[in-house]
Parts: sequence; C-alpha cells; structure tokens
Amino acid sequence: MAEGTRDERFLYMISCFRPRLKQFIQVQPVLDRLPSLSAEDRDRVRAAALQRGAVAGAEELLRAVERGPRGCGWIREFLQALEHGGCSLAACYANPSLSQLPSPAEEAEHDLCVHLVQLLHGTLVDRMRSVPVAEKCLEMGIFQDEDMDRIQTVTDNRGNRDGARELLSRIVQKKDWFSSFLVALRETQHEDLADDLSRNTGENKQNGMEHTTNEETEVTSQPGYVIEENLKQEEDADDSFSSENSVLETSTEKNSSDVSIGDGSVSNLNESLGQSCTTSDSGTFPFYEDEVERRASPQPDLTLRDYQMEVAKPALNGENIIICLPTGSGKTRVAVYITKDHLDKKKRASEPGKVIVLVNKVPLVEQHLQTEFSPFLKRWYQVIGLSGDSQLKISFPEVVRRNDVIISTAQILENSLLNASKEDEEIFFFPDFSLIIIDECHHTQKEGVYNNIMRRYLKEKMKNRKLAKENKPLIPQPQILGLTASPGVGGATSASKAEEHILKICANLDACRIMTVEEHASQLKNQVKEPAKKTVIADDKKRDPFKERITEIMTEIQNYCQLHPKSEFGTQTYEQWVIREERRAAKEEKRRERVCAEHLKKYNDALQINDTIRMVDAYNHLNNFYKEEKSKKTVSSDDDDDDDDGDDDDEPAVSKQDETDEFLIGLFHGE
Repeated sequence: MAEGTRDERFLYMISCFRPRLKQFIQVQPVLDRLPSLSAEDRDRVRAAALQRGAVAGAEELLRAVERGPRGCGWIREFLQALEHGGCSLAACYANPSLSQLPSPAEEAEHDLCVHLVQLLHGTLVDRMRSVPVAEKCLEMGIFQDEDMDRIQTVTDNRGNRDGARELLSRIVQKKDWFSSFLVALRETQHEDLADDLSRNTGENKQNGMEHTTNEETEVTSQPGYVIEENLKQEEDADDSFSSENSVLETSTEKNSSDVSIGDGSVSNLNESLGQSCTTSDSGTFPFYEDEVERRASPQPDLTLRDYQMEVAKPALNGENIIICLPTGSGKTRVAVYITKDHLDKKKRASEPGKVIVLVNKVPLVEQHLQTEFSPFLKRWYQVIGLSGDSQLKISFPEVVRRNDVIISTAQILENSLLNASKEDEEIFFFPDFSLIIIDECHHTQKEGVYNNIMRRYLKEKMKNRKLAKENKPLIPQPQILGLTASPGVGGATSASKAEEHILKICANLDACRIMTVEEHASQLKNQVKEPAKKTVIADDKKRDPFKERITEIMTEIQNYCQLHPKSEFGTQTYEQWVIREERRAAKEEKRRERVCAEHLKKYNDALQINDTIRMVDAYNHLNNFYKEEKSKKTVSSDDDDDDDDGDDDDEPAVSKQDETDEFLIGLFHGE
C-alpha cells in the first residue's frame, strides 16, 4: 500500500486491527474532536454506546469513518481525535505511517499485562482507592482530564469499587501504561497491590523507592516472567489457569502474538506489511504468502499470444523499440508483460527497477491502472495512477520513490521536470526510472509533451558519451518502449516524406526498430475483427405517461413558489435556470423558493434520465431523493431525551416538516 493510496492503507489498518481499536477507543471524547462527522453519524454512535456499550459505540464509529464522506485531512483529524481524546494506543494502531505501530513483542507484553490485571481484578477493585491513584496517573500523564473527571464522577455516584473498575478499564487503553501504573500504586500507599502485580518480596523493597524504579523497569521488560509466576500461584486454586499459563509462556518465549488477523494482531500485520523488515527503495512493503494470496488478482496468469510475443521479444531483451499493433490487439497487455519481466529481472539481479507509463489523456490513467496494470501486477509490485484529477498531497518525486509502477499523464512528468532544479533534473528523474513506456507514441514529435521529455532523455544520453570519453561513471539510462496503433505519416504526400516522418519519431524515441507482426499475421487477423457499423432508427414514443405526470408536478411546484421559466422541461437550459434560481433564493434567504428550485432540478434530472435510459431509473432517482428528504425531516421522539429507559420503542416519529416540505413530499406521493 503506497502513500498514493493513503486512504486505502488507513482503511486497511482499521480492518486489520478492528478488534483492538474497539477495545482502545473511548467514543465520547473522540466524537468531540471529529467536526467533520455528520450529526446523524454522531447520534448513531452515541446511541450505540449508550444502549449497547462502549465496544458497540466504537464499532459504529469505525463504520462511520469507513462510510465517509472523507474530506481533505480527514485521516489526520481522526488520528488527532484519538490522540487528544485519550486513546493514544488506538492512534498507534490506526496511524497509516506505521511509525508508532507496536512491535509483536510490545503487543504481546501489553496483552500479558492486561491479563495479569484481569487475574487480580477482584483484589484491585476491593483494595485500591480509585481517586488518589487516578490523580497520580493524571499527574504522570497517563490519564487526561476527561479520564479523571469520569473516574471521580463514578466514584462519587456509585462508590469506590465502581470507580476502581472505571480506572482499570481506562488505564489498559493507554500506551506504555504498566510501569507507570505500578509507580502510581506505590506513591499512593498501595505497595501491596504493586507487589502483587510485580511479584516483589519484602526483601526486594529494602532499598526504598529509588530501587523501586529499577525493579519496575525490570518488571516491564519481562512481563512474561511476572505473569508466569502469578499464574503458577493461581494454578492450585483453579485448574483452568494451567492451560492459559502454557499459552502465555509460549507467547513470551516466542515474543510474538499468534492471534489471527481477525483478532488484530500486530504480528499478523507484519506478515501483511513486512513491518519486521525494512521497506524497499520504492517505499513498498514485502508481502508474505498469505497476504500475497489475499491481494492476488482474479485475472489468470499473464500470458501473451504468439503475435504479441513476436513484437515483445526485442523489448524483453532490453532494446528500445516501438510496438505497432492495431486497436484491440492487446498493446497494453504486451506492455504489462514487458513491465513485469523487466521488474522481475531487476529484482533477481538485486538492481533498482522502476517503470513509468506515460499517457496523453487523463481517462487513460484510470483505464490502464484498473483494467491492465493493477490486476496483473499488484500481487508483486506497488502500482499507482497519477493525473491532474488525483487527490495526492505529496510531491511527484515522493510518489516515484514509493512505488514500482507509475501510470501518469505525460504533463505531470513534464511539470515536475520544469519545476526541478538543474541538479535534481540530472540526478533524480531519468536515472530513477529503469523503463519508460510511452502510450500513443506517435505524438512524440514537434513541440508535444512527449517530445519535450524525450529531449531531456537524449540530452542525458549525449552526456554519457562525453563521460565515457573521459572515463567517468555513466548516468544510468532507462529503456524506452513506445506503443502505437500507427506511427502515421504526418500529412506527407509522398513515400519519402512519410518515411522521413516515421524515422523522426524513431529518432525522438531513441528506438532501434518498429515492431510489427509478420510471422503470426494470420493469428492477428483472426483475433482483431474488422469493425462493422450498423445504424438503427428507434421509433419515438407515441405516449409517455411518466413524462406527463412529472411535467404536471413541476408545473404545480412552479405555481406554488411563483417561478416562471422560459425554457422547456427536461432541457439543459432549464437546469441552468433552476440552479440560478436556487442560488438567488439561498442568497436572499427565501427558503420556499430555494427548496422548490432544488426539487425542480431533481424532477428535471428525472426527465433527462427517462429520455436517455429507462423510466424505472428515473423513478428510482426521485424515489431515493424523497426517501432521504423524508428521513431528514422525521426524527424519533426519543432523540430529544437521552435519559429515557429504552421502553419507548413504540413512540411515534416526530415530523419536522414545514408547509413547503409537506407540499413537496405530498405532491410526489400523490397525497
């Protein structure tokens, strides 16, 4: 998962660590710090937390985050909400940068310490004075003010035992909590509880508090030993602990967690993201077999037909060529095959390999990415699409560093070259690529973007000749692969001029030859069928009851709000008019006109859908809109009373519709 797909990586982290995140998230303080979350989602999360508990509330919050919509900076907002809302451990798991992700050893240590607290939970609840310990935890920075307020409130209202339970439920959600918790216990005269947790004896305390810090450091560095000893003591009292003891000993010895990926184990994410090893030069993470299988494309293995292999052979040998194949014969598939072969060879040779695919139109970026390159290559390499429509907040050089295959509009690369300093231009861009694929390469002429890029390439090549004469190290040069259906003749009126035009394109691309199918021409002919054109004139609708009814409704709405257009229903000019009216009414704060204009636009859209697609699609468009409008204007009666005991499920819904809403919704439903 590359930086270019940061959103996907973040959502992937949530899916991996969902069980742990639900345990570590405190819903209310996090909600307070998520201004971009809709009011509807907030109410849903709060209701889940109140009715079904904190874990259910956290699950509802994660679902809301996954549903979106997600605006600019939403990942940072969520992480800061976790951090500032007292959920620092949850923030470590959710951070897509992986910079704070606990290691398997740290995760196992945390789990073992939590288990120890669970074993001694009854003793801690009976003997721990919650408020002094909480105040000390606040002083040490483990707790935040909200934690302290909640523990104080629970203690005041329900007693010390419930306050202790609240404290224990919160402290295990914090990062690096165990050692600080022991210190807090000792400094609030709970040495016996600290001893129970750390298994210190009276002899170990003879050096006083100075020695205590060292002991606690040792304890936290070896939590497995602590819990193992406690479990051995409990073993006689309850035989069921023996099986858990062996499990914990095994976990300690292996220093990792064997929980399944569904349980959110860091060690399993390591298998997915390669956290235990360093990242590659491109910023990708090595994936192990399980994750490779999960990411495997449903596409069959990448193979070429005979005619495709015929034109690909020189490129597979590292030559600069132009592949000339007719439309529909699989030029892009050949490019994918060459890309994988090229990167595989570089990997086997332990050499850096990186491919950029240049296209001349924005839609081609997404087309090549989704239909060809990503399905066949994502199993082994990081693939990203980049165009003017991409919502990336990092620089082009950073995208290049973090990915193996970049599919980009040529203008993106050209802009980066223009903005780069001379030093960067010479050292970074071209040497960093080992293969450049140029789609529709017949545009590499005159002052086209392709040609501007290739001029820089040829300039570097000429420098290498000079460096070779001076016996200096050469600048690495990428292999060039051009793709085209036809190089064209450039408006030539004679064979010699046409030949000159083709040779110029070859020279601009530094190509040694143009590859066309010769040996397997019959296979190509059978594969690529000649296009056939057939024109059928559809009869006009004699009568359209749906259109008639929509027109009647629109007329009633116009009369209701006193709007009088000069254009016909269902036209683009009508749409432009109604948008202007909606903006004018909003500016003048005329709600009736604004709402009516909004509904008129929806009806106009329905007329256009009815004309171009099907009537049922137009109806569904309107029906979905009015369902949403009705739900917005209808709230449950218990929304205004958070203190209800849950016995008001049969209470009727309360309508918040005004006269205009009732008129418009009733008009659609024929009321």
